[in-house]
Amino acid sequence: MQNFIWIFSLVIAVLIFIVWLIIKILKIQSSVKRQNEIEQIGKDGEKKVAKILGKSIPDRQYIINNFLFTDENGASCQIDHIVINRNGIFVIETKNYSGIIYGSKTQREWLQVQPYKNQEKTFYNPLMQNDTHIYRLSRYLNAKNLFHNIVVFLDNADISNVSTIAFSSSAIPSLINMNFGFILSAQQINDIYYRLLDLKKNNRISEKAHVKRIKTAKYKIEHNICPKCGGRLVVRNTQIGKFYGCENYPNCKFRKEL
Repeated sequence: MQNFIWIFSLVIAVLIFIVWLIIKILKIQSSVKRQNEIEQIGKDGEKKVAKILGKSIPDRQYIINNFLFTDENGASCQIDHIVINRNGIFVIETKNYSGIIYGSKTQREWLQVQPYKNQEKTFYNPLMQNDTHIYRLSRYLNAKNLFHNIVVFLDNADISNVSTIAFSSSAIPSLINMNFGFILSAQQINDIYYRLLDLKKNNRISEKAHVKRIKTAKYKIEHNICPKCGGRLVVRNTQIGKFYGCENYPNCKFRKEL
């Protein structure tokens, strides 16, 4: 009788473990599927913007889509689109989001609200994201004043709350043809384009590894670890309000909002 009870208990334990394992696997599969769907939505948005930008025209305008590179320090960057023409270098970040978008130039996190799904989601300020890209490209090209930071949302997003700093995809043609007070020559346009091609050719990281780096940095930020130096993020109370700052300030000036 005792042997029977022992065997029965073992079978129940095994069944419970199997059920737990199946649930765990299903959750992982669901998470992976959702992540793949999000990535595909992003790629679809980039394809739409690439179609609007059209093809390169030698000596007049060059289009580079999905530009992945590493700088002299080994930091990686992925830029959705770069346009080089007589009006400068346009660095374009595409967001294929739906719902209502809230944010400002100075907010580190923007907010996506989807009322029909009763969901809210924060995402890193795309202007700041682009500023980092532009900074690294400007160091490589030794040019600071030629860049234009352009954030584009597809038409399924309501950007009325950020319309002065972000644009709809339909505004792209007028943006890249706007005169900003200087004109690049055909030689300058070609020089910039071929230097960027060299940078892309010498890239030392795969897209998969770049995405992994981003996920690692996001995990650190969520757990109050500085993604730049590895220090703790601690609450700081200043005249401009409270925020998380790196414990290694002023050597490291990374911060995130509360």
